[in-house]
Amino acid sequence: MAHDARGYYKLLNLEPGSGIEEVRLAYGFLKYAWEKDGSAPHRKVSEAHACLGDRKRKALYDAQRGDMADPARYRMFVYTVLLVVLIAFAALVFPGFLKPSLKPFGSGDRLNRTSTGFFFGEVVRREQSHKFPKGQTYPGYLVRLPDGEQRWYPASDLERHFHK
Repeated sequence: MAHDARGYYKLLNLEPGSGIEEVRLAYGFLKYAWEKDGSAPHRKVSEAHACLGDRKRKALYDAQRGDMADPARYRMFVYTVLLVVLIAFAALVFPGFLKPSLKPFGSGDRLNRTSTGFFFGEVVRREQSHKFPKGQTYPGYLVRLPDGEQRWYPASDLERHFHK
């Protein structure tokens, strides 16, 4: 005899494992009582009758010990799938979305182009809040170029395109 996890048998005042005819009779008695009282049928009781009154669904309900396609579990599954699809889409549209944050360079690090290995320069120092032209302030590196000139570059650009 199956365990009545969702309480369908209890709603219909039946023992777990009762036959389909017993389910239909119990539902008929409850329906008659509702009509006599003038009250509306309860949604849970109607759901129990729909499940236990159908041979395939009843067999599935009994086999799974009452834990058949639970709407809450199904919704959670759908939300999880949607979240995974959304993250995958974001990773395609915004390529850096799932990449770890870039590590800052230290003074004395040599900057080489990631794709070609071209030497760009050597980091002299890093400032967390460097004031660039047009009044913009954000992290920046002072870089000594191969010809000896020193120039400031935004940290995000150097960290994205160069490696140590």
